[in-house]
Formats: sequence, structure tokens, C-alpha cells
Amino acid sequence: MSKIGGVLIELEEVDSTNLYAERMLSKGTVEEGTVILAKYQTAGKGQGKNRWESLPGQNLTFSIVLHPRFLEPGQQFHLNKAISLGILDFLSGYIDGAAIKWPNDIMVDSYPTRC
Repeated sequence: MSKIGGVLIELEEVDSTNLYAERMLSKGTVEEGTVILAKYQTAGKGQGKNRWESLPGQNLTFSIVLHPRFLEPGQQFHLNKAISLGILDFLSGYIDGAAIKWPNDIMVDSYPTRC
């Protein structure tokens, strides 16, 4: 496994960090651990057909490309759960009011932060 953030793509504005990652993957191999970070998303993706809306510079909007070959596709959601729980555990040592909005939103004082 490559280091997360070994490749960092910083964008001022993008439709969606998830869509950006999908476009990169459709063009070829993307290094595992690549982080796509945007200050503002114009068409963020939520669950299903839901959109993800955030104010410019007010949320963490990023996607991380992972290739969990050690897990069968049907088991890969467990990795997502473990990462969300790990972030929550880390944050709880520094701030109050953090919670998870499944599948991968970290909420602080009822404001979502997409991870």
C-alpha cells in the first residue's frame, strides 16, 4: 500500500472530488493513496442521487483513492466503516460534538464534513 497523500491534487474548485477521481481512474491507473482535495465543490455527490453541498472553504471536501485488493468487493464497505470510526476516535480527543453520518460523513456540531 502506498502512503496516503503521497500524491496530493489540490483544486480551487471542482464539480466533485469523487467524480474527479472516477475520471482519473477511467483514464488509467491512479496511484493508491492519491488524495483529491478541493476548496469548493459545485456538484458534490451524496448517497444515491443526493447532492453534497458545502460552503467554499468551510468544509473538508476530499476523496482518497484506495485499491483494497485484500478485500473482496462485497467486504470493502468494512474498510470505509473502519476509516470513519478511526477519524471519529481521533477527533474525539480534540473536540466535542463529533459524530458519523453513515456511510462516510463526519459531523461536527451537526455540520457535515465529507471524507
